[in-house]
Amino acid sequence: MISASRALHAISIRAKIVAVAVFVFSAVGLSSILTMRDMDRQTDHLSDVQHETGDVVGRVVPLVSLVAEIRYDVVQTQQWLTDVSATRGLDGMNDGPEKAADYARRFVEHTAKATDLARASTLEQVVAEIERTRKAFDPYFDIGRRMAQAYVDQCVLLLNSGD
Repeated sequence: MISASRALHAISIRAKIVAVAVFVFSAVGLSSILTMRDMDRQTDHLSDVQHETGDVVGRVVPLVSLVAEIRYDVVQTQQWLTDVSATRGLDGMNDGPEKAADYARRFVEHTAKATDLARASTLEQVVAEIERTRKAFDPYFDIGRRMAQAYVDQCVLLLNSGD
């Protein structure tokens, strides 16, 4: 049997260089193939993430914005009814009911859009909460209008009675 050191001495330098070159090229080639395979997997994953991000940006962010608008509409409806109650509609400060009605209309528009977006995103619990809020708003607005009108009417009665 030939020992390993004798075998290496028996091979020509040219053969050794060719063997090392084949090994290096094989290693680089295998590494390139594995890297390209991993890049394909990552590209597929990134495409999925991009698609999901598009859903978030296209549906969820506008939905969150609409929910903020709905909250603002409710607050402004109450604020304008409170203002006319406090001022009794005197000295030209009688635009509260109209402004409140404008915000009530916006509330209806915003809840309809939010419901559509939530349904499109299959967020059924959000749809249910919007519907619950929508159902509660009509009595809230009606009572607020009657309360504001009662304050205005009571002010007129007090002014006319001389008290």
